[in-house]
Amino acid sequence: TASPAAEAAPRVAVRDAQGRSYATGKRKDAVARVWVKPGSGKITVNGKDVVYVTDEYHNLWRYTVNDLNPANDTWQMIGGRTMGGEAGWGSAAIDTNHNIYLTSLLTGAFGFWDLAKPGGASVNREIKVIPTLLDTGITVPDFRNFGIEFDPLQNAFTLWDGSSYIWLLRPPSVLDTNGDGFNDAANGWTLDRITVAGGGPSIGSPYVGVYGKWNYLEDYGVFMGVIDPATGDVFIYKPLASAVPEADTAWMLLAGLAVVGGVAHRRRANRH
Repeated sequence: TASPAAEAAPRVAVRDAQGRSYATGKRKDAVARVWVKPGSGKITVNGKDVVYVTDEYHNLWRYTVNDLNPANDTWQMIGGRTMGGEAGWGSAAIDTNHNIYLTSLLTGAFGFWDLAKPGGASVNREIKVIPTLLDTGITVPDFRNFGIEFDPLQNAFTLWDGSSYIWLLRPPSVLDTNGDGFNDAANGWTLDRITVAGGGPSIGSPYVGVYGKWNYLEDYGVFMGVIDPATGDVFIYKPLASAVPEADTAWMLLAGLAVVGGVAHRRRANRH
């Protein structure tokens, strides 16, 4: 009898210094060549899985899985890059409270689209956001290497770069500035850095960025980041506030006892 075929080695993504991979797509006589970069969000719309990604020029695309046949999957460009023409890279997350897709754009700058705004790329342009840093004594890092997730309870984007710091990016209380039903507020965003209890993790070299290795576990109300993909070590961060606090007490809670950090170790060698 013939011996079973050797199990194929898992495919490893090839990325450049900016974390990008080159991809080619073909359909009939059309050919699309793009740089694919970390920065996506997956949700379910009308019972269908939907994934949002940005391309090389920072246009926003919606990929819809319509049924079990991949041939019926569809791509749609639903957002264009900023009016200033900036094209960034990095991670992204969806604000499920306001239905916006936010991504890192430049050092210290972010961009977002309202996912409900119609009109395509020429109308739904990316809104550039330069948040106000609450601690003016801190140097703003390059957030393009960070992982980004949204916390629906705190109504804030939570960012992590593999260090002992957590960053909170908060949208303004009013995102629809002109009352047309679509979110477009570029001003009023705030950014705060939090030092977690316990010192937090330390990621060794080589380090190329967190990107998608930072996820919010809704059932547990915690965030999990990968420290070492080989050993399976992860970093667990849990904000203790289980509900959205009042505006006057939010920062006191987050800067005080309401922030806990820890490291959970999963050793495969110890499993039997």
